[in-house]
Amino acid sequence: MKKIRKKALKDFIFEIVTVLFGAIGYAIGVNLFLQPLQINMGGVTGIATVINILTNAPVGIMIIIINVPLIIMAWRMLGLPFIIRSAIGMFLMSIVIDLVPVINIGGTDMLLNCVFGGAIMGFSIGLMFTKGYSMGGSDFAVWMLKKKFPHMSTGIIYFIVDALVISFAAFATKSTEQLLYSAITIFVCQKVIDLVMSMGEGAEMIYIISEKSDEICECLTVKFDRGVTLLNGKGYYTGNEKQIIMCAMPRAQLYPLLRKLKEIDPGAFIITGKANKVLGEGFMSLEG
Repeated sequence: MKKIRKKALKDFIFEIVTVLFGAIGYAIGVNLFLQPLQINMGGVTGIATVINILTNAPVGIMIIIINVPLIIMAWRMLGLPFIIRSAIGMFLMSIVIDLVPVINIGGTDMLLNCVFGGAIMGFSIGLMFTKGYSMGGSDFAVWMLKKKFPHMSTGIIYFIVDALVISFAAFATKSTEQLLYSAITIFVCQKVIDLVMSMGEGAEMIYIISEKSDEICECLTVKFDRGVTLLNGKGYYTGNEKQIIMCAMPRAQLYPLLRKLKEIDPGAFIITGKANKVLGEGFMSLEG
């Protein structure tokens, strides 16, 4: 019981640290690359930035004010646990974004600032998404649409939502050029979000045919801590009955396994292939 509580506490601390890093990264992307050149980054932050340009109101405070009605709207559809996590992420990001100074470290090259700002933002948002947190605002719209259209890429949904915001920003600032640069930022951001989120979803599928299947199965289950499924097969030419070992594993384990298989049975027949997403025990939850 103590071990379970200790693990739960460690997991919670790790989540909060991850969210804090995400919030800091997001603030760096906005304040050091985008805001100095008035590049809009979409979402509630983008709206808050436009208000800041027009009225000089603090961006972080405006983010909280805009998020309150959105939290109420998203409550019923997304559930209380997600709303609480989003509120934590949103408050952390709002505080950090007002603490990090607005400094232009990317120079005057608009494209360079768009790419670096968008990439840092995308990494930070993706990092929070992998832990089930968000930064509120347009994230609520993204997750609600994701629930309705689960097969759509998270990054693409993000791009659509943010495109609407930057269109509003372009109208408010009367700058078509800023609209185009903002579109580049959001495109880079959504690509990095998808990349970060796919890191935890992807895996290798491996099929093994060997005379030493028992020894290989023991190696997979004990040494690599992987589940194994045995399939019945039959050689067409020989007519011999064979067992086919099927296993999904993280990509980092593939080459250590291949080295081990070479030791166990150099004559084993092995097929590997990339699995874009693996759901279930040992990987992502079906609810995730």
